Amino acid sequence: MWCRPRFVKKILLDSLLQEMSIFMRIRSVLPTVRRTVLPSIRLPQIQQTLGFTSSNPLFYDRELMSDRFEGITKKFFIDVKEGQDGKYIKISELNSGRRYTLQILGEDVGTLCDLLEQNTGDHNVEGTHRRYSIRQNSNLGGRYTELIEEGKDGRPHRVTIPEENFHRFLQGLKDMNRFLCEENDKLA
Repeated sequence: MWCRPRFVKKILLDSLLQEMSIFMRIRSVLPTVRRTVLPSIRLPQIQQTLGFTSSNPLFYDRELMSDRFEGITKKFFIDVKEGQDGKYIKISELNSGRRYTLQILGEDVGTLCDLLEQNTGDHNVEGTHRRYSIRQNSNLGGRYTELIEEGKDGRPHRVTIPEENFHRFLQGLKDMNRFLCEENDKLA
């Protein structure tokens, strides 16, 4: 059986420690740099300015509004976020320690809300830049609705909403859509 020599393990540990050190330096310098010098700049430019690099993602999309509710076995998070590609809704399901997440682009939220509100059968939606599916199924645990997004990478991202949480989920999604519409009206 082949195993790595000790010096390889030490090199890996050393590079991890260097990465952590760099990350901590960025975290300590970043608030000052962001407020004064670089108000809306991305990670590669900061790395170039400060003279070091890191593989850690330091910039997350800005959260504009958030909602959270719990079911019997699941927790749901519905957030309105703003990123490079515009505003979108991020839906996360936390179930048995696993997180399932999908994103709905701002211009597609209204269509999906209408179809979810109809609550009739399965639907496929061609969004502006992505495809979504709504599937209604049942198993021994009861009826549930699956909301599926075909991600940028082509993989499906899904959230499963049990029947007992469906109305609360739909209300949260409508509230977020209303917020998005109000934000777009302010900009217009």
